Amino acid sequence: MKYWEPPEAGVGGPEPMSSPPVREPREDKDITQAVYDAFFLDPELDRHQFKVKTVDGVVYLSGFAASDQEMQRAVDVALAVEGVKDVVNQIVVGGRPPVP
Repeated sequence: MKYWEPPEAGVGGPEPMSSPPVREPREDKDITQAVYDAFFLDPELDRHQFKVKTVDGVVYLSGFAASDQEMQRAVDVALAVEGVKDVVNQIVVGGRPPVP
């Protein structure tokens, strides 16, 4: 979020804002997509192993992680996404889904 910055000395500019702009709440589908995007951008995560569902701002993570560290990283990345109220972790550690 970018706030108003004062102009250089002697240069006019807009009046300072009295408060930051109000952001609309994000829709669940937008939060879900933002979590998938964050997983995609994180080199420590195998994004194809996780499923994401969002209900009223609460993100439900499921799928498989290779280690406890990968599972915790997925939770941390999801929590950092704007609009996420909480994360319910249903990730299984140490397994991979069966190959069809």
